[in-house]
Amino acid sequence: MQAQAPGKLILSGEHAVVYGKPAIAVAVDRQATAAVTSINTSDTVSLTLPRYGIAATFSPSQLREQTQALWQRQRLAQAGRLSTTEVVTDPVQPLQAAVIHAMEGFNPMDSPTARPGLNARPSAGFAVRLDSDIPPGCGLGSSAATSLSVLRAVTGYLGRKMEQGWYERAAGQIEELHHGRPSGVDATTCARGGCLRFHNGLASPLPPPVFPLRLVHTGTPATNTAACVFHVKRHAGNGNLWDAFEQVTRATERALLRRDMVACRQAVRRNHRLLVEIGVVPARVQEFIAAVERQGGAAKICGAGAVTGDSAGVVWVVADPFPTPLCRQYGYAIMTVRARADALKKT
Repeated sequence: MQAQAPGKLILSGEHAVVYGKPAIAVAVDRQATAAVTSINTSDTVSLTLPRYGIAATFSPSQLREQTQALWQRQRLAQAGRLSTTEVVTDPVQPLQAAVIHAMEGFNPMDSPTARPGLNARPSAGFAVRLDSDIPPGCGLGSSAATSLSVLRAVTGYLGRKMEQGWYERAAGQIEELHHGRPSGVDATTCARGGCLRFHNGLASPLPPPVFPLRLVHTGTPATNTAACVFHVKRHAGNGNLWDAFEQVTRATERALLRRDMVACRQAVRRNHRLLVEIGVVPARVQEFIAAVERQGGAAKICGAGAVTGDSAGVVWVVADPFPTPLCRQYGYAIMTVRARADALKKT
């Protein structure tokens, strides 16, 4: 059984969505692929992550115990007794959680549930191999896509038919391990595909952009999403600031619907200044974006950003002509993605 899930890009509203303001996100044509095959060894699960050079084998009880320990660290982090960087200490850990969740309907706040039909162990062992062309930790939804592909592949292999909402909730829970208290944008967009508007926990479809989205990868941020969200909390009571984010998101939506690239550039420029104000755009990335603007374009980060270091993940650049020489000058890789209308696929 093989399953895919796409990555995602937030076009507007990152951080603001946490404070009840709208956000726009789109699934993109990068994907994570999980493949499940049977193995001769009974009662074992093998996990292979070629990207990280990881290959490990676990019994179901080990998966369960290690996932429970993972969630215990998450609860300690939420209580302020552990750093968010100490929750996930190995890239295989969230995938262990996805596997046991798919096998047993694992409830991270308690223990494996007694949901009928979900606690039965497979009659033979199986192997899960995960491949992805989504750069990790850069704002393209790598963690949500990998969790969803594993959840879908394992439940499909075991013959368990789960509703769409189950996958979104399960992936959302696993996202908490990476991001503390995520907004749900990543898991929902990667699960449903297409372009979505998020507001107060609800997602509604929008027509996806018909033009290619040109991105610049500034490097993996030195801080994770949870650290950025914590940093931004100091602005939580600034209603005028979040209202400004809402206005720029609505302006971005109108510009995209009308295919008005002049208005889109104006909205992206305003959005960038707001993101600088909340402190998630490193100085070097600000310098790059200022240079893009001097050439007549616009650019903004498309994820949590960073509160230390020089890198901020991917930056959306709206410019014609595209500033390729400037990207070379900064040593930034150029990526082009397109909106992806579909979502989870299995074969």
